[in-house]
Amino acid sequence: MKPDSLIIKTCLMAYFRFKRQWLCVDELHTGGGELADLVVDTGTDIREIEIKVDKYDLWKGEARKSKHQSASFRLINSFYLCVPTELVEEGLKWIEQTNPKYGLIEFNSKLLKDSGYRNWLNYLTIKKKAKCLNPNYRPMKDQISKRLNSALITQYERIISNKEHIHKTEITNES
Repeated sequence: MKPDSLIIKTCLMAYFRFKRQWLCVDELHTGGGELADLVVDTGTDIREIEIKVDKYDLWKGEARKSKHQSASFRLINSFYLCVPTELVEEGLKWIEQTNPKYGLIEFNSKLLKDSGYRNWLNYLTIKKKAKCLNPNYRPMKDQISKRLNSALITQYERIISNKEHIHKTEITNES
């Protein structure tokens, strides 16, 4: 089974939230006009994590983003790239070319094949520790809370909409 970005994002969020007890959220603006796949507030720094599952998206998709030009205007202190095992070498090459201060997290896709989701806390390994991009820590608790509330409301709306659709279908079928 090949890991997709949702599987990797779920494992990262579970790890940071449950194992490290840090705040984390997906799809948050950190400056530079781009959404971060994942933002983590450790209480002392803000980490952005970008997830890539294929070589093309890594080199072509990520390269076009303006956020890699300068970190001075961004709200993050460090940046990590997270890739499946098969892309670790390519990820290290991309980091060296883009910004050597970036870090790399490996999502061990071999474990996914062997054990499904049972050991998700063991799937992640830091292959290269990120160096500081911006020493000024500004907590993002408010932005993270608002994003989490928005995500929860959207999820509830989907559930309600789906229930309404099922209810309308049942009424139509009874007629």
